[in-house]
Amino acid sequence: MLCDMCVRTVKVRSSGGAVHEYVRVVEAYRENGKVKQRVVADLGRKDLLSALLPKLRRVLEGTPAIDGQTHEDLDVLDASTWGPLLVVRHLFEQLGLWSLFEEVLGRSKTVPYADRAFVLLANRLIRPESEHALASRPETDFVCDRQGRRFVPHWQREKRLEGKYVITTTEKDLDVPDAVRTYKDLTDVERGFRHLKDVLAVRPIYHRVEPRVRAHIFVAALALLLERLLERRLKEAGVDLSAPDALEAVATVRWVTFHLAGQPVRRGVSGGSPHARQVLKALGISDPKPPTPPENQITVI
Repeated sequence: MLCDMCVRTVKVRSSGGAVHEYVRVVEAYRENGKVKQRVVADLGRKDLLSALLPKLRRVLEGTPAIDGQTHEDLDVLDASTWGPLLVVRHLFEQLGLWSLFEEVLGRSKTVPYADRAFVLLANRLIRPESEHALASRPETDFVCDRQGRRFVPHWQREKRLEGKYVITTTEKDLDVPDAVRTYKDLTDVERGFRHLKDVLAVRPIYHRVEPRVRAHIFVAALALLLERLLERRLKEAGVDLSAPDALEAVATVRWVTFHLAGQPVRRGVSGGSPHARQVLKALGISDPKPPTPPENQITVI
């Protein structure tokens, strides 16, 4: 597998006409026999990075600070991906789906059903993978409800069983090694199906109960609607990006929790790449911050 990284610069013209040069870390990879590139990180403007170069070099080389030199120590506590969820949330609101789902699904005593539907829909649009893989997303992405409370997975039971699994089969002629071997072959087939899935594709379906199958298909169809709406907004704004490329671009927008020496913990949204800013501007998103959660309720399981 080809996996080389390099540093590239790109010039971007601002709305005021000034041209700034940005530094990126680019990774080369091979897909279907073709070499492609993707942006791993946007480091920021070249002129600003030049001023930080001495500090950056000291951090990378592990060199202690010079005696008498004063600077604020920055400790990044968390940098969760926020951009794709922000975009899907914006489209969700534009279509009036919050109130529609509240009316159709009713209310819940814990997490509202509309918020749960939003998470499933966002997962389908951003990364069309199994709903079971969705459980790990709150650990890397900032997934929150309408109040801004971050979803936190309940791992206690899973951690007790981590590394153990049970295989059941109706094939009585299979011994234990054959049953394990057959199960592993099945996972290989399912992995191949997942690579073929796109936003609209609905197979393979792991549900057996009819209401869940219908919900699975409904989420896939609604995700397609949001994808088309996103592409229409981009086209209207003259942004030459497909919906998947746009969602990949805004993945550089992160909700960052950090601490500066002598100051309380602070939070803020990173600026993202130039393409990310183009996408947000095309959608009319001027305030990228997530909702402020109620006091003492920053998370919900």
